[in-house]
Amino acid sequence: MTPKEKFQKYFNLKDGFYIQDDQINGECEHEGQHVEFELYIYDIDDIYDFDEEYVNRYKDTYTRDIKGANAWIENCIIKGFGFDLIIDYDEEHEFDWDIYHYILVEGIHEYFIPSICEPETVLI
Repeated sequence: MTPKEKFQKYFNLKDGFYIQDDQINGECEHEGQHVEFELYIYDIDDIYDFDEEYVNRYKDTYTRDIKGANAWIENCIIKGFGFDLIIDYDEEHEFDWDIYHYILVEGIHEYFIPSICEPETVLI
């Protein structure tokens, strides 16, 4: 079973599901500093190959549906599983709140964050 098949089966997703908005090019202000960033998927299998024991331990968050799958995607973004973050700012500026953490927890939410999308069912 591939990581994607395991993910699909666990979260009861339809065939053809995918991660939409899988790249964010954004900007924010943090502690008076203008920051530009890019978040993108660099290893999709790292996202799909989740730790089933961990997910089961937090089953209220990682429900076995699309909502739980999206919670896992958000967890991957924050923890850096399968996602990479590139940041551009004045390197001489020192932040009290780590800029990487700020962007992953706050900055990306100004945009559509990557999430699971299932194909539409066509009724005939």
